[in-house]
Amino acid sequence: MNRRGYTLIEVLIAASIVAAGIAAASVLALTMTTQEESNALAARALNMQEQAGRLYQLGLDPDTITNIIPPEPNVRSLTFTTGTTSPSGVNMEIATNSVVFHTGRGANASTTVSRTNTLVVVRPATR
Repeated sequence: MNRRGYTLIEVLIAASIVAAGIAAASVLALTMTTQEESNALAARALNMQEQAGRLYQLGLDPDTITNIIPPEPNVRSLTFTTGTTSPSGVNMEIATNSVVFHTGRGANASTTVSRTNTLVVVRPATR
């Protein structure tokens, strides 16, 4: 009688190929989740910065803005540097709005990865 089938070696090789595929898919899923969390932290910090810039354009002073904006856990600092400019003879107030925030963990998980973003905002001078 001639029996055909898979030998134990062939089954073990096929199982190891399937296991390697499953391991690769799980690592990819973990990487994607980590990247999504990092992007969400960055989006929230940049949104906070844009809202602060909009409040400055509406006429609030920087000290008031930093006091009324709700704190964002991943934002380390939100600073304004103000000055004036006169393009075409029109007096304008200019503010450089900087935010420093962390976007995740480093390779050894004990360090945080930080990012700085700067936004320049202009409004008509009140004087």
